Amino acid sequence: MARRLSSRQKIVKTNNSMGDLKLILFGILISAILILLMAPDYQYNEVVVLGADAHASAEIASFIPRGTSALFFPYAAVREALLRSNPSLLDVRIAPSLFGILRVYPVWRNPVLTLNYKGHSVGLDEKGITFPLRDFHRTEKQIELQKNVDLTLGEPLPPPFGKLAIDLVPVLESFRPGEFSRIVLDRGGELRLFTKDHVNIRVGSPEGLAERLRILSPILRVIRNKRIKAASIDLRSEKMPVIKVDFR
Repeated sequence: MARRLSSRQKIVKTNNSMGDLKLILFGILISAILILLMAPDYQYNEVVVLGADAHASAEIASFIPRGTSALFFPYAAVREALLRSNPSLLDVRIAPSLFGILRVYPVWRNPVLTLNYKGHSVGLDEKGITFPLRDFHRTEKQIELQKNVDLTLGEPLPPPFGKLAIDLVPVLESFRPGEFSRIVLDRGGELRLFTKDHVNIRVGSPEGLAERLRILSPILRVIRNKRIKAASIDLRSEKMPVIKVDFR
């Protein structure tokens, strides 16, 4: 004698069947998309660059070959060519999509400070890599490099300049905005600061940079409170700072 199914068992069986059907349909959809993308006659004819301005987008899009079969598209080669030609790029992701559209997602280097090098603005990222600044890059911290410092875009700033520049970034945070009118790295790898009231400050080499600059704020405060006209402050001495006063 056949056993009759209860209403609850019928509902569970129906739900299981619907779940299996949805899984099958989803598998068919994914398979159709993969077949379409891998078809020899499926080509990319449009490039969409996300996360870049119009100029950078056009520059990146120029590296993408149009009319290339999706099956044989040289993703790795295009990515390497983009990174090699544009030091401002930290990484780039190229993603296929439907309707002949190729999407490109650039990841830009983030400047922690700007180097003024031979009249050009050059970015320096947190790892000390130099790169050309784009219009959308913003940083208030600027350091001047003397002209005889060798600099290759896409490469680390050569020692001792790279370490000095990176170590300087958190130290500058302790000073009020606009305190220094110029920040200069000279050819000997030493740091010089010029305040907005024309005080020339010789800081020296990267070793002990933070300790030497820590005493600079109180010195400047005393000089200004006492209305002392200082011409220069030399922080390179191991014993004590040397302040040269202008009596004119």
